[in-house]
Amino acid sequence: MHYYKRIKVPNLSGKGNVSRTIPAYVWDVFVHRVCGGDEDRALDVAASLHSKEGGLDSYSLSKAMFEAILRAEQQVKMAL
Repeated sequence: MHYYKRIKVPNLSGKGNVSRTIPAYVWDVFVHRVCGGDEDRALDVAASLHSKEGGLDSYSLSKAMFEAILRAEQQVKMAL
């Protein structure tokens, strides 16, 4: 059982990628609830969150992903 997931997001300098370590349960829920189970899309959305905020450390990226999960859940509740 893995407790953390290491993902790579683009470096803001435009050269290469940087690794961020996300709790595995946040990653799994993010992939399934926000991105419909598509892990490639989840990586793209995580990279977008990272760059939109001007570069995030692992904790801040995890927090942004969790907030995206909460927004997705709220949209589902409002649709019902």
